[in-house]
Amino acid sequence: MKIKILDYNDEFQLDNLIDLTEKSVSNEKYWLPISDKSREHFFDKKWTCFFGAFLDEQLIGTVGLFFNKNEYDESRKEIKLNDDGIAEVGRIMCHPDYRNKRVASRLMEEMMDYVNKTDLKILLATAHPENEPSQKLLRKYGFVKKGFIVKSGNYERDILTRKVHI
Repeated sequence: MKIKILDYNDEFQLDNLIDLTEKSVSNEKYWLPISDKSREHFFDKKWTCFFGAFLDEQLIGTVGLFFNKNEYDESRKEIKLNDDGIAEVGRIMCHPDYRNKRVASRLMEEMMDYVNKTDLKILLATAHPENEPSQKLLRKYGFVKKGFIVKSGNYERDILTRKVHI
């Protein structure tokens, strides 16, 4: 498995993985729909950085790192977190054929290595309270629940954070 930061050349495969994820999610409330504004910035390095896992040139998983307030500000405000050095981890996706094969863990490890070389101070993530695979993955990498929010009308989310430099 090869892991790299995605660029415009990977757009078609990212779109396909998103479509597949949306169709295969076990509970529709686990997947927060992606806004058009977010999609416009998927390859804008000041806004988003996607780490992609490839097997035989096929994108089989992603972890996104979102640097823009548009992505994390609502959650940040809910837990009264200072707006200094924050990024949100999200859009953790894995092709159904490769789930439970450490793809997400390898992506998280690469993302954490990357983050440790930055000026970021806090990572924020949100996950549905009953989405045990996401909750377990985030806890494994040191995320701790700090609050709860309802996003976009009816999408319940635990808010979790992790200090970057522990």
